[in-house]
Parts: sequence; C-alpha cells; structure tokens
Amino acid sequence: MVMPIDLILVRHGESEGNLAHSRARYHNDTSAFENEHFTKKHSSQWRLTDLGREQAVKAGEWIREHIGPIDFFLTSEYVRAMETSALLNLPNAYKLDLFNNIVNGRHLYLLENEIGDEWMHYHT
Repeated sequence: MVMPIDLILVRHGESEGNLAHSRARYHNDTSAFENEHFTKKHSSQWRLTDLGREQAVKAGEWIREHIGPIDFFLTSEYVRAMETSALLNLPNAYKLDLFNNIVNGRHLYLLENEIGDEWMHYHT
C-alpha cells in the first residue's frame, strides 16, 4: 500500500443547523428554534439542506476534476457529514469509519504497522 501524498479536507455542506443559526443571526428569524421537531433533534442528526446537497455534489465534481482518484476517506458519524461524503461521489474510494473501524483492531493495526512502516520508509 502506498501512503497518500495529499490530505484533502472537506467540510459538510449547509445543514439544517447552519440554516437555522444563520436565519436567527442575520434575519432575526428564530422560527426553527420554536419548532419542537428541530429543538429535540441532537445536532449530530441535522441533515443537509438542498443547498448543502448541491454544495457537496459540486465539491465532489471539483475534487474529481482537479485532484483525481481518491484512495480512501474518513467521515464522522454525524448525519450531515455522512450525507456530504456520499454526495461527493468518489468512485473506488474506500470509506474508513472514523469512530468504529479505526478504533477497532483491523484498521488500527494497519495504521500502526503496515501503513506506518511504509510511511517511515518514505518520510524519514
């Protein structure tokens, strides 16, 4: 396995929470915070808005056009992050689940041993 050379960071697209906070701050519209469906939902469950989905698709197009193939990606368990990563449409990219797979044995072993040994070979 060849170590990746580039690290690309992509923030999630606009979420329900981003929109609610923006409307409250810039337009004095606090209606989202009066909606029980919104206020009882944990922030990890906020979904992408239509604009957020469009942003994620455009980010994926840009990555494929300007960077090329991606080997693997990490994403948090937050719904908006998982939606964004899916909409990036990175063909053949392997998803490493940041909170489950890396922390469990197999991927932690790979990171500590096989990948780590190769990294040390090329970067020391």
